[in-house]
Amino acid sequence: MPKSSQEKPGKLKENGIGTHRRHWSAVASRESAIRVCVREAFERAHARTKVERDGSAVTVSWAGGDVLKTCSVSTGREILTAFPFIAGGIVHDVVVEAVDEWPDTVQGQVRGSICGMRFAFFDTYYPVNRERYRTGRQYRFFLSALAFRLKKTDDERSSHHEIEYSPLEGGEIDEFVFRTVVRDVRECLSGYGKAYLVTAPLFRATDGIREINIQICATESVTGGYVPAVGDRISGALWLQGFMLPRGGG
Repeated sequence: MPKSSQEKPGKLKENGIGTHRRHWSAVASRESAIRVCVREAFERAHARTKVERDGSAVTVSWAGGDVLKTCSVSTGREILTAFPFIAGGIVHDVVVEAVDEWPDTVQGQVRGSICGMRFAFFDTYYPVNRERYRTGRQYRFFLSALAFRLKKTDDERSSHHEIEYSPLEGGEIDEFVFRTVVRDVRECLSGYGKAYLVTAPLFRATDGIREINIQICATESVTGGYVPAVGDRISGALWLQGFMLPRGGG
């Protein structure tokens, strides 16, 4: 994890929310609300780290509560991008097959596999972890997802087909449409309002038996009044994310 810092940057120029507009729709419906969250990531950051990019320093700041947090990236007084993410998740051993670093060098997506099933996710602490990655090695990650669509599905399917996921059409490699079954659910309050933390399998291992559970966070604005319950069949679209456990963790 990044080191804590008491440093507070000065007045910042906001450049929007970068490439994460769809992800922000999972937690806030108004641009003004998003901007408040982004500013607070600077003003109330619990941790910061600096990364050199093209000869200039980029500051990455993390802030937020126990459930949902915000990461902001800035250079000088300009915010480059910001995104919401989940503070925890379910721990899995993932074999890293490749890491796709973004042009800004402070964001990255991990391509990996669990029990032979391949997938990709966004590393929410990439600036901290980037030097640790070695292709072909296994690491422990917290895996979770932000749902930007989630609803109860009434159609009856066989148990074999009630758990499915596939790439979101036109989306990034870490965005998926899914169909699954709620195994556990917890209602909580976050800085973005009421939210539901749903434990559900994203897919089954290649043996077709073992379920690979993740934690899906869905805000009340996404569920539209629907309250998830154990045993419900649900479907929607999500942004898969995660972060590596600290050395010696887990």
